[in-house]
Amino acid sequence: MNISKYLPSLCAGLCRYEAMHVYFIGFCSWLLETLLSLVPKNKYNVVSEATKLCWQFRDKTTGKTHPRLQSILRLTYYTAEKRVRAVFYWAHVLGLAADVIVEPMRVHAQSAVAALQLILIATRGHRAYSGPELDIIYKDVGRQFFVHLEGMAAYLERQRFGSAQRRHASAEANTRAPVPWTRAKRF
Repeated sequence: MNISKYLPSLCAGLCRYEAMHVYFIGFCSWLLETLLSLVPKNKYNVVSEATKLCWQFRDKTTGKTHPRLQSILRLTYYTAEKRVRAVFYWAHVLGLAADVIVEPMRVHAQSAVAALQLILIATRGHRAYSGPELDIIYKDVGRQFFVHLEGMAAYLERQRFGSAQRRHASAEANTRAPVPWTRAKRF
């Protein structure tokens, strides 16, 4: 059975149907949880204050304002819509300096937020993009999003491993030697 002539239509329908789970929940959750891990505890109040200063976003077609998020530090019970909104809040919280994030990961954080914002804008259909432009957004910008997300995840893994190694060195008899994370071998 050859269905290649239906392939673009089937994939496009599937991707459109799953946009909420893939982009709005999956991608946003990965980024938001990673950003939270990179905020030092002493900067939580700065993030909270910056969040309170963010204005309400407005729907450009209806003029209706979206409800304001009270916090971007607690993601429990956040809907897909609130997660998307939180990504846009993070752009304002980070600003140009991104000084609420640990120093080595500031550029990664800013770049990941910017890339995901572009993907979300394209996915929601808020701008008219041509086919080639969408290819660039979903392939090239999507790749950049994951490059920066992986850079932040690698940093967090190095931090986790280093702290586990220090715990093991101080109490060798009580703790196991840490094992660094490695990629699963695929086919």
